[in-house]
This record gives sequence, C-alpha cells and structure tokens, in this order.
Amino acid sequence: VNALMSGFGKNVGDLDQKAFQATIMDLINRGKLGVDSEEDTEFTKTTFLTVKSTDGLERYERELIDILRTYELNGRISFSYMQDCLREEYQARAYQDKYNTWCQNFKEEYLPEEVFSEYFDQTGSDYMMYFGIGALVLAIIVGALSIFLHFRGSFITTIVAIFFAVVGVACLIMPSGIGGKYTLKGKLYTERWEKFKKFLKDYSLIKEHPPESIAIWNKYLVYATALGVADQVYKAMKLHVYGGLDNPNYTTNDLFMFYYLGGYHHIDSSFSTASSTISAANNDSIGGIGGGSGGGGGGAF
Repeated sequence: VNALMSGFGKNVGDLDQKAFQATIMDLINRGKLGVDSEEDTEFTKTTFLTVKSTDGLERYERELIDILRTYELNGRISFSYMQDCLREEYQARAYQDKYNTWCQNFKEEYLPEEVFSEYFDQTGSDYMMYFGIGALVLAIIVGALSIFLHFRGSFITTIVAIFFAVVGVACLIMPSGIGGKYTLKGKLYTERWEKFKKFLKDYSLIKEHPPESIAIWNKYLVYATALGVADQVYKAMKLHVYGGLDNPNYTTNDLFMFYYLGGYHHIDSSFSTASSTISAANNDSIGGIGGGSGGGGGGAF
C-alpha cells in the first residue's frame, strides 16, 4: 500500500518511514512483537519491544526485527537506548544504511519492475530526469564559457546558467508522481486506498460506521499508519472503543498500548535523530576542511 501511494517528496514505488512503522505495528498486532514499559521518572515511562516469535515471517519482517535487535538490552528492545545510540555518527549512519537496504530489498522482492509497471508508467518521469541532466550540463557549459571566455554581457550568461541549474535540479528532485502517471490498474488501486484514507481521517464517518471488533480497529490502525493518518484513528479508537481511557481494557491491547506509550512516535523520532546526527557530522566535516584550508593560507602568508 505505502509503496504505490504518491506523496510530498516521495517517489511512487518507494517505501518511506511510514512503511517501517506500519510493519512494526503489524508485527505487534499479529503477536510477533510484544509491548512492555516501566517507570522512568514520576511522569514518564520507557517503552520496550520484545520479540515473541519469528516463525512464519517474511524476509522483510525478519530484517526489520534484526534492525530493532541492534538496540536490545536484557532481551528487550529499548527506545531510549536506541535514541542514545543514534546520537553517535557511526550508529546513525549504520541505522540509515540498514533502513535503506530494507526498503530496497522489499522493492526488489515485492515490487520488481515487471510488477511496478502494471501500476505506474514512469516514462514521463524518466524524460524529466534526462531533461534535468541536460539542463545541468548546459548550465555548466554556459557558466564555464562566461568565466573563461570573458563574454560581454557575462552577467546575463551567468543568470542564464543559474536558471538552467535551478531547472535541472528541480527536475531531478521532483517526485516521480509528477512526471509519470498511473496506469488504469494503478489508478483504480490508489483511488480505492485514497477513499479509505479519507474515511479514516474523518471521525464522524468512523463514528457512523465503526468497526465491529477490536481486531478490525487494530487493522485500521495498521493501515492508517502506512497511509500517514494513524493519529486520527488512534484518537477515534481511544474515544469510541475505550471511552477516553475510562475503560481499562485498553491495557490488554498491545497495539493500542504501543501507540499510547509513544512507541509509534519513538520510531518517528529515531529517523529524525539519525538524520540530525548525520547532518551535524557532515557540517563538522565541511567546517574542518574549510578551517584546514584557511589555516594553510595563513601559513603561506
């Protein structure tokens, strides 16, 4: 579901972090992962996951559990320990690499080119990529001519070079959903899920047509995670099923408890922490190079 949906900054056919989160939620719902917590301070709790079983799991599910087990302490996957680890550059890069490999392996196994092409025609997206590369090459040529041949009106040629560079970069980073198009099969598939997403986002509709059991509510929460609207379903579930948490039975639902204890958002913040750590390390590296170059210049004079 997640891979074939388009989104801001997301190429059709690629997984994003919501797919990673939804897979964890699904494993909890199926009893493969358990949820635990303990008091951290007077006002906060630390959330843990435990691996209950890996029997019958698909490759991508086992790989995800292997990623999480990197942050296992005393037999429990600790999200606070995970956050601490991801503040280190080596750990952050390793996490990002494992996640990227997980996405790529899923795509190769479940959405190879011959399957993907049944849902999405990326010809237009490919043309846009070629145009972007051509625009960048042209920008480099025009810029070089302006600098080295000292053209009259070099200011104008510089502006032209910048224009082509901006257009080229824009074409290269533009999501494939803009240049490409869904096939009839893909259009019908995504329209169905978009309607379901709209239903999940609208509390009044869920209230009017609520799921008949906790099991279906849990399924809704998993799909809502993949579609990026988990918050809305969680709130509806909290109010409609557990009476705003007045009903103590919510503590017996591992999937609901995972969300309630912040596990869903812990996964979200793990990507943010890793990204921030890597960005800071890259900036330090650039600063170090600049400082080294500046120091060399000072020595020369």
